[in-house]
Amino acid sequence: CICRHCRKSTTFVLRQNHSLTHTDNKIDNLLCGLRTDTLATAFDIKSYINLRDNITESVPDHIPPEIQAIFKEAATCLATQCWNAAGAMFRKCVDRSTYQMLPDENENVVGLDKNTRQNLKRRLVWLFNNRPDLKHCEELAECIREDGNDSVHAGSLNEKEAQDLLDFTKVLLEHLYTRPKSIELAKERRDSRRQQKN
Repeated sequence: CICRHCRKSTTFVLRQNHSLTHTDNKIDNLLCGLRTDTLATAFDIKSYINLRDNITESVPDHIPPEIQAIFKEAATCLATQCWNAAGAMFRKCVDRSTYQMLPDENENVVGLDKNTRQNLKRRLVWLFNNRPDLKHCEELAECIREDGNDSVHAGSLNEKEAQDLLDFTKVLLEHLYTRPKSIELAKERRDSRRQQKN
C-alpha cells in the first residue's frame, strides 16, 4: 500500500476473509484493480512487514517453551538493532536455563548456597567446576558476565557485543537441550528398528 499523504509504502500481510470464495471471480477482479472499492472488505490485515521480519536466528531445537520464548524475544531485539534489550534477554535466557540445571534446593550440595544459586556469575562458576561437559563454555561465559551486565545496568552494549551474547547463548542451549535430546531420539529410533527386526 502507498500512503496518499506521504507517498511512502507499507507492505501488509493480508488474510482473505469470508466475504470471498474461491469459486467466483471476485479475487481476480480485485487483483486486476477492477473492484478496488471492495479490497478493504475482502481482506483482513494480519500484520505488516517491518524490521522484526529481518530475524535470521532460528531457535535451537528441543528447548523448553519458556526458554524458547525468551530467545525469540532476544532475536527480535537483535533484528531491530536494540542491542541492550537483546543483551538483557540473552542474559535472561542463560539465567533461566542454568538455574534449571541446579540440583534441587532440598539437597545439601557443597558449595551451592543461596547466593550461588541466585547470582549468575557464581552459578556459572559452580556449574563449570562441577559439570566437566560444560568446561568448554567457560571462556565464552565471560561475555555473559560482562556484556550481559552492561546491557542491563550501563546500557552501553554495541552490535558486536550483542552478537557475542547470541553466540554464547546458542552454544549453551544447544549443549544443554539440543544435543542430549537428539541423542535420546536417535536411541529411540535405533531401539524401535531393533524391535521391528525381532
